[in-house]
Amino acid sequence: MAWKLYYPKYKNTIMKSRILKAVVAVVAPLVIEFIIKKIAEKFDEKPAEDKKQLPVQN
Repeated sequence: MAWKLYYPKYKNTIMKSRILKAVVAVVAPLVIEFIIKKIAEKFDEKPAEDKKQLPVQN
């Protein structure tokens, strides 16, 4: 694989893959955090809806 570094046509693909890996490394944690927050919000909303206030009878 080291021979690919010496040929210009392969150099461009190597840089693209490095850039892609860097972008994925930055974006993936943000996406995971966003998904976890959305799931947590849905779980937090459900108990509030289930608790219906019953009228107090004296």
